[in-house]
Amino acid sequence: MPEMAFCGLLCGTCPVYRATAAGDRDLMVRLARDYATDTFRPRAEDMHCRGCRSEAPCAVMCGACPMRLCAAERGVESCGLCPDYPCQTVEQMIPAGAPHRLRLDGIRGSAGEAL
Repeated sequence: MPEMAFCGLLCGTCPVYRATAAGDRDLMVRLARDYATDTFRPRAEDMHCRGCRSEAPCAVMCGACPMRLCAAERGVESCGLCPDYPCQTVEQMIPAGAPHRLRLDGIRGSAGEAL
């Protein structure tokens, strides 16, 4: 299985993860510009991610992700394996039918009644 975030996103589809893996500074600069808003001004150095389970700091957008923090605290490999799935946080952050929500549903289903 490809590396997957706690929330079901596939890391290889994330441009920040890909830029980090490739060491692509130009892409990191573009991503910082693309993600910027009137109130959020990331730097290229903020566009760094080696995945949710990495010891390295996450991208500024994901470092305080409630799903990431909760899953890490609970010690689950995926939100889909949490006994409380789907919780209010999942319901608020991932729309039903989104590809990564369906991935979590599948993980939950394959875990069966063991949870």
